[in-house]
Amino acid sequence: MKRYPALLMSVLSVAVAVSLLPAGAATAAVPLPQPRIVLTGFADTSFTLSSFNVLGSTHTEPGGKRARMASGVERIRLAVDHLEQNSVDVVGMQELQIDQHAEFMAIAGDRFGIFPSTELTRRNVQNSIAWRLDQWSLVAAYSIKIPYFDG
Repeated sequence: MKRYPALLMSVLSVAVAVSLLPAGAATAAVPLPQPRIVLTGFADTSFTLSSFNVLGSTHTEPGGKRARMASGVERIRLAVDHLEQNSVDVVGMQELQIDQHAEFMAIAGDRFGIFPSTELTRRNVQNSIAWRLDQWSLVAAYSIKIPYFDG
């Protein structure tokens, strides 16, 4: 079975971007490299959208494929710094694991909302979308099952 993680993340990112509304905005123009998509009936808005593979913690545990790298918790701290330095407003994270999710919420949970978080299953947290709470409000949240790694 083929894997489509980039396509999946693109679809999820677009779905979340459409499900999130800028706080207090009546309209939004979404700037893209080319072409520019304009949503009419909304005030002009721009935001920074990012996709970030944070490399799951199990890869860097002793015996893991990348055991010489910093731990997953250390890397998520660096990831939050990167998000802040680049003023990222919405981020799709891949390979996020429970310990990394917990650290992300501990150091950035006052600034970022996240879905699906841990409401669903342990595995669902691995592909999460986070957004700045001061810029976005969650309007709708749901997940769908998509075959991954041989379903």
